[in-house]
Amino acid sequence: MTVDEMKEVLKSHPLPKYSKGEETFNWISHLVGVVFGLITLGTAIGFTILNDYSWIESLSLFFYAFCMILLYLNSTIYHALPKTSTWKKLFRLIDHNTIYFLIAGTYAPICAFAFKETNIGIIIFSIEIIGLLIGTLLNLFNLNGKAIKVITVILYVVMGWAIIFYYPALRMLETTVLLLILFGGISYTLGVLFYVLGKKKKWMHSIFHLFVLIGTILQFIGVLLII
Repeated sequence: MTVDEMKEVLKSHPLPKYSKGEETFNWISHLVGVVFGLITLGTAIGFTILNDYSWIESLSLFFYAFCMILLYLNSTIYHALPKTSTWKKLFRLIDHNTIYFLIAGTYAPICAFAFKETNIGIIIFSIEIIGLLIGTLLNLFNLNGKAIKVITVILYVVMGWAIIFYYPALRMLETTVLLLILFGGISYTLGVLFYVLGKKKKWMHSIFHLFVLIGTILQFIGVLLII
C-alpha cells in the first residue's frame, strides 16, 4: 500500500467525538495498562531466567508481554493526541487491530504451558492467529463500515471465547486458573457492550477501557498460575 493509498484509507475513518474529559480518562486508564504490560515483560524475563523453559514457552511469554504493551501503549498515544493531529487517525486504525493481538497474545502462554502435552494448544493458537489476520485486514480496509464493524466485534468475542468450544481444553485447566480466565473473558465481553455504545453515549468508551483493564489483570493472574 502506497502513502497516498494509506491517506485515502485514513480519510474514510472519521474520528469519534469524545470530549476532552473522556479522552483524558481514556489515555490515563490505558497508561496504567502500559505499566502493567511492563510488569508482564519483567515477569517474562524473570521466569525465563529462573526456569528451564523450552524456547516455545519462553517465546509465548514474550509474545504475551509484547501484545499487552502494544495495545495499551498504542491506545494511550491515540487517545492522548489532539483531534487536530494527523497521526490520531493512524493510531486509531492500529488501536482496533491491537485488540486481536492482545487476545492471541493471552492465549499464547496458555497454549504453550497448559496444553503442551497435546495438540489442543496448536489448534487453539492457530485459530487465534487466523482470527488476528482476518480482523486486521477487515479493519484496515473498512473500519467504519457497519457490516465490517459487526463482523469485527463478533470476531473479538469468538477469538476471546475460543477455548470454551473445546471442552477437553477446559478440563485440563485447574479450577482457579479456569475461573480467572473465564472472569477475565466476561470482563472483556461486558466491555464490548460499552464499546458498541461508545459513539452514542458519553463515557461509554471510558467504561469499556476499565473492563478491558480488569480483564487483562484477571487473565494475567491466571497465566501466572500456569507458568
